[in-house]
Amino acid sequence: MKTALALFIPMILSNFFHMVIIKKNYLKEFKIPINQKLFGPNKTWRGMIVMMNINGFFHFAYFALVHEEFTGSRFIQGSLLGLTYILAELPNSWFKRKQGIPSGQTGQPAWLYRVLDKADSASAVVMVWMIWENLPFDFALLMFVMAFSLHMSLSYFVYRIGLKEAL
Repeated sequence: MKTALALFIPMILSNFFHMVIIKKNYLKEFKIPINQKLFGPNKTWRGMIVMMNINGFFHFAYFALVHEEFTGSRFIQGSLLGLTYILAELPNSWFKRKQGIPSGQTGQPAWLYRVLDKADSASAVVMVWMIWENLPFDFALLMFVMAFSLHMSLSYFVYRIGLKEAL
């Protein structure tokens, strides 16, 4: 469980702060689409920069506060997990653009697209964490179920409190 918390707590905090930055339109000078034609206007350099740096900070802080481990490698590890999170969303965005689904919208059946929207980043981040931490596959699978469930629940929460406009 300790290894799951080390992944989930920084990632949850990072995503929450990322939603606040989007909602308040902070760092708007970086709100530049990575490639609008391929991924739409919502996949921006701001998201990549923010997720890499904020997750790096929270990952480092988690290990410093909980495990008294003060190494810069934890910042780098957290940054790479933040990058993994963002990069894992791009194929799904590309697929939706190819299907003619506008950015921020869900295709039909809606439940399937919502599952895909949450499973992409959760699976990639858990897979990278599994490799780094040399986790057994069955534990990584359990972590994926937990990550996916948390992602679905927290997305609903940020939608309900108005930080996100759509599920």
